[in-house]
Amino acid sequence: MLIAPATLHTQRSTFYNALGFMALATRLNRLADSLFHAVNDIYAARTDLPTFKSSWFVPFQICCLYGAPVSVGSVADLSGLSHAAVSRAIRDMASEGLLYQPDVDTKGRKSPWTLTPKGCDIADLMEPTWRAIDEIGKELFDDPEQPLLDVLQDCEDNLLAEGGYLTRYHDRIEMLEAQWKRELAQVAIEAHTPLPAPSLDNSER
Repeated sequence: MLIAPATLHTQRSTFYNALGFMALATRLNRLADSLFHAVNDIYAARTDLPTFKSSWFVPFQICCLYGAPVSVGSVADLSGLSHAAVSRAIRDMASEGLLYQPDVDTKGRKSPWTLTPKGCDIADLMEPTWRAIDEIGKELFDDPEQPLLDVLQDCEDNLLAEGGYLTRYHDRIEMLEAQWKRELAQVAIEAHTPLPAPSLDNSER
C-alpha cells in the first residue's frame, strides 16, 4: 500500500531537518516549485482571464514598470533572473500576444520589447487576482514578529551580495572543512540505518 501523505510529510520533514542548512537550496527549490504550480492552478481556474503563467509575473511587471520598450538584458538586470529565464518568459509572452518586438534596425540589432494593447489590458484584468494572491500570502506567511519578506531580504543580502556566497566565504569554508576532518578522524562514525522503503502495491502504482 502507498505510504500515507501525513506519514510521508513527517518523514520528509525529519529527513530535511537532519540535513540542516546543507539541504537549504533543495528545500527552497521545492517551495518555489510548489508556489509556481499553485499560482498557475489559480490562473487556470479563472476561465474569464487570458493565459498567464506565474513565471511571467516578474518580467511582465518590469515591462509595465518601465512603461517603455525594454531589452532582455535590462529585465534580467533588475530582476536578478538569468538571461535565459527572462528570454524564455518574454518569448512565451510574445507568443500570447502580450509583447512585440519591432523590426531590427539598419545595423541588424534587435529592438527592445514593447507591451501590446493586449498586454496593457492584462495588467488591469489580472490586478484583482494578483491582489488576492498577495493577501493570501500575507495570511499564510507574514508573522508580525518575523515577517517572511524581511527574512527573504536578509537572505538575499547575505547570499547575493557582491562577490557571491562561495567567494566571500571560501576561506572560512576551507577552515571549517579542515576542522571537521580532524574531528571526524577522532571519532568512530556510527552505522547509518536507512528509513524503510515504502512498499507499493502494484495495483496502486
